[in-house]
Amino acid sequence: MKCEYCQQQVVPDWNLVTFLLNVPQKLEILCNTCLGRFKMISSRTCRGCGRPNDGLCYDCIRWQRQGQSLLHNDALYEYNTMMQWYFQNYKLKGGYHLRQVFAGNFTEHIKSKLVDNASCLVPIPVSATTFKQRGFNHVQGLLTNDWVFKDWLMCTRENKVTQSSLNRSQRMQGASPFRLNVTQNAIVNQHIVLIDDIYTTGSTLYWAAELFYRSGASSVTSITLAR
Repeated sequence: MKCEYCQQQVVPDWNLVTFLLNVPQKLEILCNTCLGRFKMISSRTCRGCGRPNDGLCYDCIRWQRQGQSLLHNDALYEYNTMMQWYFQNYKLKGGYHLRQVFAGNFTEHIKSKLVDNASCLVPIPVSATTFKQRGFNHVQGLLTNDWVFKDWLMCTRENKVTQSSLNRSQRMQGASPFRLNVTQNAIVNQHIVLIDDIYTTGSTLYWAAELFYRSGASSVTSITLAR
């Protein structure tokens, strides 16, 4: 099979154990060279959003000035050219199979960041129109099937405006597209961990966080695949 990015032949990693036990091979979507193009965030980061930065970044200072509690977002990868290609093909072109590139290590990363089992994981939802067109929720797709999460958010509009179609100012000043999909009593004193694919300006996550705080949540933090 060929790597979906560079089109070079990918050699399956066969071994004697998998051959004798007839264990299905993992689908090789990208070659090792292209996988190496994804850059993990390992340097010092902004304590508010997780981007590589010394101190608090400008966006997070703006959120604080607007009265928002920082999300202390934790991101696993930088949003570079390779990651841009990935999301264009995974989200915009409906390449659901591409979820396998990150589903395993993203889930393990989330688990490593949870201090206890009391946290409620809430994936950011997609609109009804987006789900109908795409056929899946791309955020939930990044989580392994054995992962338990709370379906506590839903879009208030049938067709939520995509953040990629807005400029930075529009993203940070827009109206929240979410409402609760659960009774407010279920939120009181809960520790909410929002899960999303990309942190850009943080608008989507802060809209969701504000809704949970108004409903009585004790804390709201977030984890994203990319920043």
